[in-house]
Amino acid sequence: MNPENQSTKEVKPTSPVDKKRRSFTKAGITAPVIMTLANRPAFGAQCLSNILSGNLSNPGAGSCWGGNSPGGWGNPGGQIGSLDASWSTVKAWEMAGFNYSEPCPESKSKRRKNDNQSSTYCGGSCLIDLPDFLHGEFTENLDTTPIRDMLPNALGAGLYDNRGNLIAGWLNVQLAKNTSLSYVLNEAQFISLYETDRGYLINVIVGSFE
Repeated sequence: MNPENQSTKEVKPTSPVDKKRRSFTKAGITAPVIMTLANRPAFGAQCLSNILSGNLSNPGAGSCWGGNSPGGWGNPGGQIGSLDASWSTVKAWEMAGFNYSEPCPESKSKRRKNDNQSSTYCGGSCLIDLPDFLHGEFTENLDTTPIRDMLPNALGAGLYDNRGNLIAGWLNVQLAKNTSLSYVLNEAQFISLYETDRGYLINVIVGSFE
């Protein structure tokens, strides 16, 4: 066969894998939806699953719990929205798989005058109890710093920063996982967004607070 008569196929170089896009796909976020998400400042109280299904003409369908704020999770005298009125914030911590505090020594318990003040509580879950991928957010001692110390409480103590927003988001995810609540993000989606776009994840969490 004459080589000149053979058809020549153009060989295109293989494009590198887009790790960010692949990570979104793992979380169930397909390519057409990525563009939608990139142009939204936040989800509000619309479920991510509703957005993924393309059901934008009926925004009331699949509405989700917007989640509790850092100040809400940090206030031991408060209550979690959308739950039974008997559910205190401290109870919600337990349902999320964490402890707001441990029993204080008797000497400190006698001095407690304000159950809404985080500083009157002792022990409880520490930063080390958060998932490993969040540990790099903190310079504090992971083994001894209570999670609640990173959250603002009713009297203004604690921190108002993105670390607190991430903690609140994770607590919201875990509370929904262990109850009948439907939060805007599930665990896999939270982790995927953290790995691909931490800033956008924070926008999602903050924009959804009730």
